[in-house]
Amino acid sequence: TRHWPSSTHPPSSACASDTNRPSRFLHTLSLRRCNSLSESDIQFLAHFTPIIYRRHASVASYSPFPNAMDDDIAFYQSQLPSYNTRHPGRPYALLVLVNVLLSRYGVSNRKEDIDQIISYFAEILLLPFRTINGRCLNYVQIFFQLARALTGRFALFGQREDLGYAIKYMHHILHIPLETFGIARAHILSEFMLTLYQLPKSDPCEESESMDEFIALCREAMALKASNEHRTMVFDVMSGILNKRFSMVSDLGEFQRNYYHILQAYKPGEFPELQVSLAHIQGQRFLSTGRGEPFQEAVAASDRAAPFLLRGDPIHISMLTLLVVLKHLRFMYEGQPESLEEAISSCRTALDILPPTHPDRSSLLTILSQVLILRFKRFGQEDSLTEADQCAREALENQPNGSTGDTTSNMLISMISHLRNRQMVDFAEEPRLREELAKHFEDLASQEHADLRTLGDNRMGSLLSLAKICECRYKCTEKVEYLNEAVKFYRTALAAGASGSPLPPHEDECRTLVRIAKTLLRMYCCPQGGDRLLYVNEAITALRQALELRPPGHMARFKPLGFLAVALAIRSNAQFTFDDMEESMSLFQTALREEYAKTPSKYKVASHWAMYSHIFGHNSAPKAYRTAMTLMQDALVSEPTVQAKHHLIKKVWEGFISTPLRYASYQIRVGFTQNAVEILEQGRTLLWSEMRGLRASTDRLRSVNSGLAEQFLRVNRRLEVLATSVSNGYGDGLATIDIHQDGHTTDAFGEMLGERHALLRERERLLSRIRSLPGLRNFLEAVPFDTLKAAASSGPVILVNHCMMSSDIIIILCDSPPIVIPTAPDFFRKGQELAEQLFNARRDHALESKHYQRELTSVLQNLYKLVGEPVIRRLRMLQVPEQSRVWWCPTSSFCSLPLHAAGPLPSEDGPKRYFSDIYVCSYTPTLSALIEARQGALHSQEPPSLLVVGLPDASLPGVRGEIKVIRDLVPQSSILVGREATTGTVTEGLQKHRLVHFACHGTLARSGQPFDAAFELYKDDLLTLLDIMKHRLPAAEFAFLSACHTAEWTDKWAPDEALHLTAAMHYCGFRSVVGTLWAMADTDGRDLSAHFYKAMFSSSNNNVPFAERSAKALRDAVQKLRRKRGVTLERWVNFVHYGV
Repeated sequence: TRHWPSSTHPPSSACASDTNRPSRFLHTLSLRRCNSLSESDIQFLAHFTPIIYRRHASVASYSPFPNAMDDDIAFYQSQLPSYNTRHPGRPYALLVLVNVLLSRYGVSNRKEDIDQIISYFAEILLLPFRTINGRCLNYVQIFFQLARALTGRFALFGQREDLGYAIKYMHHILHIPLETFGIARAHILSEFMLTLYQLPKSDPCEESESMDEFIALCREAMALKASNEHRTMVFDVMSGILNKRFSMVSDLGEFQRNYYHILQAYKPGEFPELQVSLAHIQGQRFLSTGRGEPFQEAVAASDRAAPFLLRGDPIHISMLTLLVVLKHLRFMYEGQPESLEEAISSCRTALDILPPTHPDRSSLLTILSQVLILRFKRFGQEDSLTEADQCAREALENQPNGSTGDTTSNMLISMISHLRNRQMVDFAEEPRLREELAKHFEDLASQEHADLRTLGDNRMGSLLSLAKICECRYKCTEKVEYLNEAVKFYRTALAAGASGSPLPPHEDECRTLVRIAKTLLRMYCCPQGGDRLLYVNEAITALRQALELRPPGHMARFKPLGFLAVALAIRSNAQFTFDDMEESMSLFQTALREEYAKTPSKYKVASHWAMYSHIFGHNSAPKAYRTAMTLMQDALVSEPTVQAKHHLIKKVWEGFISTPLRYASYQIRVGFTQNAVEILEQGRTLLWSEMRGLRASTDRLRSVNSGLAEQFLRVNRRLEVLATSVSNGYGDGLATIDIHQDGHTTDAFGEMLGERHALLRERERLLSRIRSLPGLRNFLEAVPFDTLKAAASSGPVILVNHCMMSSDIIIILCDSPPIVIPTAPDFFRKGQELAEQLFNARRDHALESKHYQRELTSVLQNLYKLVGEPVIRRLRMLQVPEQSRVWWCPTSSFCSLPLHAAGPLPSEDGPKRYFSDIYVCSYTPTLSALIEARQGALHSQEPPSLLVVGLPDASLPGVRGEIKVIRDLVPQSSILVGREATTGTVTEGLQKHRLVHFACHGTLARSGQPFDAAFELYKDDLLTLLDIMKHRLPAAEFAFLSACHTAEWTDKWAPDEALHLTAAMHYCGFRSVVGTLWAMADTDGRDLSAHFYKAMFSSSNNNVPFAERSAKALRDAVQKLRRKRGVTLERWVNFVHYGV
C-alpha cells in the first residue's frame, strides 16, 4: 500500500495520509517488501540449499514480531558459510537472507540491515554468472532492487553517494530491453521518477538537470500504451512526488512551470486527474500562503479538467468541494460578491449530484450553510439566512451524535439565531426593545456557558460566540464591562486552539487577534476612568502579531494593516508622537494598495487616513481625501440594490459618511471654496445621485453616436430595474430563493447579482468608448462649479456644511464666487443638540402638546440665532431683495431642522416674522437636482389636469372637504376616491397628469427601512417609496403630498440621504413637491388647499410655469393658515417645499 499526503490529493486515490513523516513516505515507496524468488527459483533453492529451503518453507509468512525475524536472520546467516562463492546455491541463499532483512528493516529501520541488504545485492551481482539448464537468476531485477535499496538508504540516512549510484543504475537499466526480463518499463519509469525527485536542492544546476529528466520520464510514462492501472500508478507517483515537492519549497514558480511541461505530454481531456491534482496542490498553497496567484491557478486547473470529468465521479466531487472552500475563503479575504455567488453555486451543484445517503453530503450542507450566512452578512438577504438554517439542520440530521460535524451544525444553528437577534439590535432604537434584547442575549450567554462545559475540540468556536454575544450586549446597554468580557473570551479562544472551521489554524489565530484589537480600540473610545491608552497599546501589539501571520502578498493583510494604522494614529494624537504619526500615515497608504481588499472597507480606512492627516496637518491630506471620495463612489456602485446601498451608508459606514463634509471644510480652510461646493455635491444624497446617474441625459451623446447612446440607455435602464426590483432583506420584499420538490434551487438574488455584474462591466466599456468621443471626455464625471452655480439662477442657494472639523454656511450666487459665512466654534455642537432636542420632543410628546410647542419654539429661536440671523444679514449685504426665492441645501443634522421657519426675528411691534416671511423658501437635495428640475419646463398657457387621490375614513373626515375644495378650484381634475384609489389606478394616473394631490394617510418607514415609507391606499394597499422610484415621469410638474410624514427624515445616522416620499416624487420627475415634516392635522389639508390652489391658478401667474408658482403659493397659504385661530406653531411649520 502506498502512503500519500492526502491533504492536497483527490479522495479517489484512496491513499492514507502520512504527511508528518516525509522520510518514511519515501522509504515506503522505495523499499516495499519484494520476494524476488520465482517458483523455479524455489525449486533450485531446494536442490542447492536444502537446509535453507526447509527453513524458508516453514516461515514463508514472516512473523511481524522483531524477535522472530531476528531468529530467522541469525539462522540464515549461520548457514551462509556452507555456501561459498563457488557454490551454485549461494545467490539463492543471499536472496532469502535479503528478503528477511527487508522485512525487519521495514519494521525497525536499522541502518545495519540496509547496509547488509545493499552488500548482499552487490555480492549476488558480482558472483560468477551461471546458467543451469538454460536459465539463470533475473539479474536485471536484482540490479533494479539494488538501485532502490540505495535510494532508500539515502532517503533515511542522507548518504549522498547512494543517490548518485542509484541514478546511474536506473539510467543503465532503462537502456536494457526490459521486456526480455519480464519487467514492465512503466514500473521502472515510476521508480526512476521517485529517485530523481530526491536530489538535493542545494545545487541549482543539478536540480535543473534532474527536473528536465523527470519531465522526460513523465512524458514517456504517460505516452506508454498501458493499462488504466498503469496510468493510475503513474498518476499516483507524480501526485505524491509533486505534493511532497510542494511541502518542501516556498516558491513554486519553477515547479509550476515544470508541471505544465508534464501536462503538455497529453491532450487536455486525456488525463484530467492530473489537472485536478494540480488544482488541489495550488489550493493547498493558497490555504497556506493566502496569496492570489495559487487561487487563480487552482481555479484554472479545475476549469481545464471539468469538461472531461464524469458527473458524480469522486474526483469531480472533490474538485467541486475544493472550489467551494477556496471561493468561500477568497470572499472572506476580499469581499467580492462574485466569488461568494460562485461558491454558493458550486456547492449547490455538488449537492444536486450527491445522493441523499452520500457520506460527504453533510459536510457540503455545512459549507453551504456557512456561505449563505456570509451572504446574509454581506447583503442582509433574509432568504439566505432561512436556507442556511435549513442546511445546518439537515446536516445535523445526517451526522452521528457527538461528531465534529454534529457540533459544527449546532454552532451554525446557534449563529443564525444570534445573527437574527443582532440584526434586531441594529434596527432597535426604542429603549424598551433594546432592554428586551439585552435580556435575550443574557439568556444566550447562559446557554453558551453551559455548552462550553461539554465541548472538546470546538471550544474556540463557542468562546468566539460568547465574545460576540458580549459585544451585542454592549450595543444594547453601552456597558463597557461587556467589552472587557469579550476581550477575555477572545484571548481564551486564542489559547484554546482550532475552532473547527475549514480555515487554516493561523487564520483563526489572526482573525481573533484582529477582533481583540478592534474591541480594545472600541473600549478606548468609551468614556471611563483609568489609562485608556493601555487599550491602544495592547491593540497595537495584537495587530503586529496578526501581521506576522499575514506576510506581504497575503490576500487578507488589509484588515490588520488598516487597524494598526488607526491605532497608531490614535496614540500619536494622544501623545504627540512623531514616529507613530509617520508610521500611521505610511501604513494607511500601504493598506490601500492591497489588491484584494473590498472597496467599502477601503473607504473606511481612507476616511481615517483623511481625518487624521487633516488633524495632524500632514501633507498627505489632499491625497487621502481624494482617495476616499473615489472609493466612496466605487463602493456604492458595487452594491446591487438600493436597500444594500442604504445599508452600506447607514450601518457599514456609520461614522464615516461625513468624510465629504470634512473634505469640503478642508478645502475652505485652504482657500478653495469652489472645490468645497463641488465636493459637497458629490458627497451627499449619494443614493439619489447614483440613481439619477442611471437616468442621465444622453442627448449630446445621441447627436454624436446614436447607436452608442441606445446601448448606454439600455444598460442603464436594466441596472435601474435590478436595483429596485429585488429586495435584499433589509426591507420586506420578494422571496428570492425557491427550493423545489426535486431539491433543485432557484436563486433569483444570485442570478440578479450575476446579471448585474455583467451589466456593470458592459457599462464601463461603454463609458470608456463614450469618453473617447470628441467633446465627451467628461461625460458623467463630477460636475464643475461653473455648472453647479446655475442652480442659483432664480435665487441664492444656501449650503450649510455641518462638520465636526469646522462648519460653514456657503451662499451660492449665479454670477459670483461662493460666499462663506464663518460660524462660531460651538456651531457643530449646537446643531447636533437642536436636532436631538427636536427628535426627542417628537418621540416623547404629542405634537399638539404644550411641551412639544415649547420645545419647537426653543429650537426655532436657537436656529435663527445659529443660522437664520447671519444668513439674512449677509443676504441684505448682498442686496438680495426681500421676498426673493431662496433654496436651503443643508447637510448632516440640519437636514432634519425646519430652517425655513427659523425665528422669530427680533421686533418691537407687529406680528412675529420668521425666515419664510422674509424670503420664499424651498429645499433641494443637491444643486444638480435643482438644475435638472428646471430643465424641460412647460410654458403652456392651458391649465394642466390635476390627479387627486383621496382616502377619506373615520380618522380622516376632512379629506372629503379637501377634495371638494380642490374640485371647485380646479375643474380639470380627475378624482380617485376610496375603492378607486389602488396602486394600479394611481400609478396609471401619474403617467397621464402633470399635477397630483394626495390626501390620505402617509406611513413612516420602520427604522432602517426607509423604502417602506408609503401612501396608504384602498384596503391597506400601499404605494411605497420603492414603487415611486421605479417610475419615470418626464412631463410631471407638481405634487402636493397632503399626508403625514412625507418629508420626514427618518435616518438619524444618514440624514444627508433624504430618503422620504417627497424626495422620491422629486426624483421620478415632479419638478416641485410639497411635503410634511411630521404628522399633519386633518383639517389643515382643506384650509391649506383652498388658499394654495387659488394662488396656483390665479391669472396673475399666467406667465410662470405651474411648478415654479408652487413655492410662493405655499408660503402665502401657510401665512393665511397661521392667522387662523387655534393653529399652533407645529401645524404651519410642518409644510415644506422642494424643487423649483
